[in-house]
Amino acid sequence: MARVKNKINLRNQLGISQDNFALWLGISKNQVVMHETSQNSLPSSAKKKLSEINKTWLNFQANWEAKGKNLEVMPPSKSILRKINTLQNKKLQAETELRKLDEQPDFAKTIEFFKLCRKESKDELEKFIFRRQIENQEKKGVTLRKKRNL
Repeated sequence: MARVKNKINLRNQLGISQDNFALWLGISKNQVVMHETSQNSLPSSAKKKLSEINKTWLNFQANWEAKGKNLEVMPPSKSILRKINTLQNKKLQAETELRKLDEQPDFAKTIEFFKLCRKESKDELEKFIFRRQIENQEKKGVTLRKKRNL
């Protein structure tokens, strides 16, 4: 999938699939793909919905960061220092892995966002999408934490 350079789009920030994002916007997956590859613009109803989602996400992020929930503060232990040393010995491999990890959304933040959306939504399809997204991201978050602790 082509992506706008130097910009992670909202869908990727939230870690939501094109299928679920299309359902959320009320459009087809193909329309999402065409929009993301700058081949076509979204229908006006989808643009409005995307604008609402983006506004909600930006407000949520500001509140999240204001509460300091984006920080994980832990003093380094001996095992972490050993891991750092091991990673330094395998620098090229570690840099590749870190780039992959950096592309992942902040699951704790996006899960809370989808919980808020689910709570505020009156649409049953949206609630279903949000519930599935929460479950998917909780699983991905566990997998990602395991990878980070290797």
